[in-house]
Amino acid sequence: MIGCDLHDVSIFLKVAVGTEKPTKRSFLTSNAAEMVARLTDFANRRGSERIVFTQEASGQGFGLYDDVLVLRLVMTVIRCGCAWH
Repeated sequence: MIGCDLHDVSIFLKVAVGTEKPTKRSFLTSNAAEMVARLTDFANRRGSERIVFTQEASGQGFGLYDDVLVLRLVMTVIRCGCAWH
């Protein structure tokens, strides 16, 4: 599972597989394709069958949502104020 905190310039993520402790990763917002490629590679190396990507709802999220859907990730958008920290 991936938790996403999206900002103007950067994307901060917490990434975990199964019950592992989450690791933190960051990417430039302008390079979401690289982020998705690296996450897909990470999941493939772990044998994950799917990637669940969770982001807090925001105006900036529309472009990211499109990038994530094109690459067949499962994406959940939650309402503001409910993201886990």
